[in-house]
Amino acid sequence: MPHYRRRIAGDDGGCASPTLGYALQANPWAEFNFFHTMRSAFGLDIATNWPHVALLPNYAIWNRLPGGLEFGAGDASHRSNTFPDSHLYTHMAQIRHFYGDSRRDMAALAAWIQDTLPRKSWFLGASPITPFVAVRIGCTLR
Repeated sequence: MPHYRRRIAGDDGGCASPTLGYALQANPWAEFNFFHTMRSAFGLDIATNWPHVALLPNYAIWNRLPGGLEFGAGDASHRSNTFPDSHLYTHMAQIRHFYGDSRRDMAALAAWIQDTLPRKSWFLGASPITPFVAVRIGCTLR
């Protein structure tokens, strides 16, 4: 999976799905959970082996339309075309956590995205480790 996603991401970031609900919400959990598991189980910090994940902030900005909207590709619902950002604050914390040293540009962009999101809240439902990551990168739970 990471090999395939790295190829799809190219130079600018991207995802195996054109649907932002998957690309910016569900799919990043696979990489982040894998990174945390490898670190806790084996003491391996493998995130830098998968630099395509660090491009998530770029991909998010590239797909966000003015007014907090999205185009709505794939099977996205077209009721409101609202940009799917419910997991984005947490995903940006993960980018800062894993790539703060190796990809400072993307970590800085992730921090900027966190500051500009209308809902500055953690998505706790998918990962119980989120508060621990937040403490590691110096964020406060809001």
